[in-house]
Amino acid sequence: TELVTYQLHTNDWYVRTARRLLHERASTGSINSKAIASLRSLARNHADASRRLRALWALHAIGELSNSVASQMLRDENEHIRAWTIQLLTETGSLPASFGQQFIKMAASDSSPVVRLYLASAIQRVDANIGWSLSEALMLRAEDVDDRYIPKMLWYGLAPLMETDPDRAITMIRNSEFPSISSYADWYSAKLQGSSLDRAIAELPTRDEPQALIEAIALGLNGQFGLSMPPS
Repeated sequence: TELVTYQLHTNDWYVRTARRLLHERASTGSINSKAIASLRSLARNHADASRRLRALWALHAIGELSNSVASQMLRDENEHIRAWTIQLLTETGSLPASFGQQFIKMAASDSSPVVRLYLASAIQRVDANIGWSLSEALMLRAEDVDDRYIPKMLWYGLAPLMETDPDRAITMIRNSEFPSISSYADWYSAKLQGSSLDRAIAELPTRDEPQALIEAIALGLNGQFGLSMPPS
């Protein structure tokens, strides 16, 4: 319980050292139930967002971040607490289904670009069905088109999905608000070859600027050998 109290210390060295000691004790034994309850109370109720965030990290470190606490943290008024809850929930790769639906709602409606960035980064660490839905929701957020990071992170999440269903991915990308992701998809379609390459070539007559698509296809095919001519 004293180590929990150190999560409120003004000197961050004490905070981090106490969190490490809690983690070490949890990994070799068990943490006092009063200490766990105190951490959960701090996470839920402390007036200072930085202290709520420290309690969230400590709960995760000792393996006591319950679904009920996490659900409340996803609704916290502070964007960094919501974002970090997304990060911590997806670190194990086994996200409960109820959180998947909550993530999708946040992708469509959350006002924070910080939260949307963390949701984009989570696409690679959730079930494919959730990943598709997250991608679809985030790619309709026109306010993020010129963001420095979100379009790239969206693409990193979407590219592995595109390998499994190129038609769905390309249709989503063409209907999105992100021209940069459309360019990435042109290149990746050629790199994947097969039906995705043929679809890219079939689009040439309909493109306003086909030269850009030709250049993306050329870049994707660069260094590949023994290719079959696409039907288109």
